[in-house]
Amino acid sequence: MGQYGVMIASVPTLLFFFAMSKHRNAQFVIAFCFSDTVCIWIEMASALIDHAVGSGGVVTFILRLISIPLLEYAVYRWLRKPYLEISHLVRRGWLLFAALTGVCYLILVLLSVYPTIILDRPQDIPLAVVVLILIALVYATIFLVLFEQLHNLKAQERQRILEAQADQRHIICKSVIHPRFMIEISNSYAGEVTFDQWGVPVADKPGHGIGTRSIVAFAEKHNALYRFQAENGWFKLQIAV
Repeated sequence: MGQYGVMIASVPTLLFFFAMSKHRNAQFVIAFCFSDTVCIWIEMASALIDHAVGSGGVVTFILRLISIPLLEYAVYRWLRKPYLEISHLVRRGWLLFAALTGVCYLILVLLSVYPTIILDRPQDIPLAVVVLILIALVYATIFLVLFEQLHNLKAQERQRILEAQADQRHIICKSVIHPRFMIEISNSYAGEVTFDQWGVPVADKPGHGIGTRSIVAFAEKHNALYRFQAENGWFKLQIAV
């Protein structure tokens, strides 16, 4: 786009997406700076490679034709879902990340076009290569930190759910030995329990119901009587041997 690319493309794009965006906060700054920085990064990298091999623009065209669609697919396939989850779960640190992405964006813009485009300043090309590598490392670090936060938050949420279930779950066991050994195990539950025509609970997920089938097999092997029952929030198993 040349020296005036920021004015004729980036600034109008920023204003348009800011006006259209539902959330005008630090996450918006990160998303915009990331997308624009990546585009400029690809433009600079492909231009520098093309300049090094002297292909007259052929390498630039091929690299951009291949890399941009692949990058869009990769972002949609692997980054979009976790990023949206992070946006909903992570509450702190966004301003710092927004500042980092903004600084990276400004550095890349200034380096690429000021005071002239980078290809007209061969003495600055080594610096440009170093900056491109550093910016890639900065973004990799940002996403690694965010994904680590997402992993920790999910682990904390699972732990809270398990603790809540443990607090709400009760098991009562009763037994007698005369005239026969009989045992009743009551387990509190929430939800619906479905029984088949023989009164045996039916599992609603693949791989579940192994314990129930084992109890039935034990009872039939030892000629024991058994009954499953679900009422008033209690699931009961009664066995008489």
